[in-house]
Amino acid sequence: MAPRLQALWGDVCLAVAMQVVEVDGFIARCEACGVSRDVNLFLLQHEAIGAGDHVLVHVGYAIARVDEERARDTWALYESVDVDAEGGPAGAGPSTGFRASSKGRSDA
Repeated sequence: MAPRLQALWGDVCLAVAMQVVEVDGFIARCEACGVSRDVNLFLLQHEAIGAGDHVLVHVGYAIARVDEERARDTWALYESVDVDAEGGPAGAGPSTGFRASSKGRSDA
């Protein structure tokens, strides 16, 4: 990471943009690129999060709300850098699951 960004932000983590499908208390069912996850909304408890909203998810927690355009931009970025488990280009082997073409994938 650039030293200037490191000084401003400290350590940086990866967060995945996901769309909220349904909310039950502090738990939201979210989807992105064919993958569904239960996401904890506790960190955003002072925001009204509902179905159709987009959130950034890190280790199972929604850490920020984002607009649809930003979510779609990040999904496109994930697809552009998708590589298989062996480090080859996307499509050369098993998918990491972040390609927009992956349908119906769920761990539920």
